Amino acid sequence: MADAQARESSRRQFSWRQAALWSIPVLWCVGVYGAGFDPVTRDLKEQAFHDGQGDVVDAILLFFSKDSDERLYYAYANWMVGDPSTDKGYVAEHIGASPDVYPEPSTQAQVPYRDFPVEYPPGALAFIVLPRLIAPGIVGYRHALGILATLALLASFLAAMRIRRAARPGLGATGDSSILAWGAAFSVPLGYLIVCRIDIFCAALAAWGLVAVLERRNVLAGILLGLGAAVKLWPGFLVPVAIAWLAGQRRWRDSTVVGAVSAAAFLAVHLPFLLVAPDGVAAVYRYHGERGLQIESVASSLLILARSVGLVDANVLKTHGAFDLDSPVGPALASLLRMAVPGIVLVLAGLAAWRARKAIAVTDGAGLARLLVSSIAAMLAAVLVASPILSPQYLLWLLPFALVPDALPGRGRAWFLVLAFLGAVLYPHLYPRLRKLLPAMVAVLVARNGILVVLAVRAVARGRAAWEGSGTGEASPVPTVPVSPPRAPCS
Repeated sequence: MADAQARESSRRQFSWRQAALWSIPVLWCVGVYGAGFDPVTRDLKEQAFHDGQGDVVDAILLFFSKDSDERLYYAYANWMVGDPSTDKGYVAEHIGASPDVYPEPSTQAQVPYRDFPVEYPPGALAFIVLPRLIAPGIVGYRHALGILATLALLASFLAAMRIRRAARPGLGATGDSSILAWGAAFSVPLGYLIVCRIDIFCAALAAWGLVAVLERRNVLAGILLGLGAAVKLWPGFLVPVAIAWLAGQRRWRDSTVVGAVSAAAFLAVHLPFLLVAPDGVAAVYRYHGERGLQIESVASSLLILARSVGLVDANVLKTHGAFDLDSPVGPALASLLRMAVPGIVLVLAGLAAWRARKAIAVTDGAGLARLLVSSIAAMLAAVLVASPILSPQYLLWLLPFALVPDALPGRGRAWFLVLAFLGAVLYPHLYPRLRKLLPAMVAVLVARNGILVVLAVRAVARGRAAWEGSGTGEASPVPTVPVSPPRAPCS
């Protein structure tokens, strides 16, 4: 009865304000960012600006025009469906590989990992080929990808609302409006990354996986997190934290189910390709394991500062389709950080288990939900700090969780918005200046990474506030023993 009344109250409280907030990210991502040039025209216009030509209208459209990752996806999709218009030269240049490893354009459908190398795990293939099945041609492909990505963004908003209802049930419709408002704000600087990368699909899977954990739908949670890890590995980082949080409450069966099902889902996606091309699948993980220090990473920003005062020798080098910092200490430091990331995940999972064991005696279900959300947000922030690669789209990992009140400490949502805007300054249109390590761009990079480090440290070290919250929303109620109403005397 109470649940039915809550749903009816939520329907009554829906307002035109909420409808407008829903429409902002849609119009922004599909309309504004979708209004840019097709990739070929974009390259011509961009070259014209480098030559000192172009007008104001072109400048505005260029700013909102997406970068070129959709062309890489489009080439992969064309090979999979047998479209001979694939530009293998572009793919080889983008990845930094020899064109000889890629097949010639053909009407024969090619099998990924066996007939051509792919830099993404098998789960990513579904999101890469689906826009090609919806719309042929590069322009149609980029618009289809943008629309699908925007739907995934809205799904992330919905997941954040469900998480908020578990963690802050007393906020009501105001809490949903707050999430929509912040989500619309985040869409402004992150829109170009949302619509031309597949990372937002991972974020949606991870967020709904967390919803399933909170709602005790353990099989579904394992499936979603396992599928997310099969697209890009990072959603798998949520699994140890969720298992530890469940184990800290002595929910041993639930933790076993989440872990086993997520592993099974991950392996199920890989299995067909492992059977036909085991070396090709293994090459994906070797490829990423060999990558160096990307110039946007926190470690690189420290080395760049050391370089500016003559302590180390460092230059920018393009490798593995990215711009890395070439330094005598770079390879060893990248390897060290790569090994440190899983260690950080396990340590923070252990911290989540310890906090859950303490919190279960002093808080209610909402407090435990706040603990899980804040533990995941802290873990992801710490991973971003430690990662040797910090591509601009990696901020999308945190997006659904940053929307939830108290997931990040203090004014966490405001600081995340600052991070997103600083990232938009760095990439894509001023990125050539960062590659040259110009002082102004280095200052922006150091500021962004510095804020990220402070946010991560505060998130990890927040103590009881992890389940009590930082003051936004209602206070966590103290659990009490329910008292039955007195019985009427017998007549």
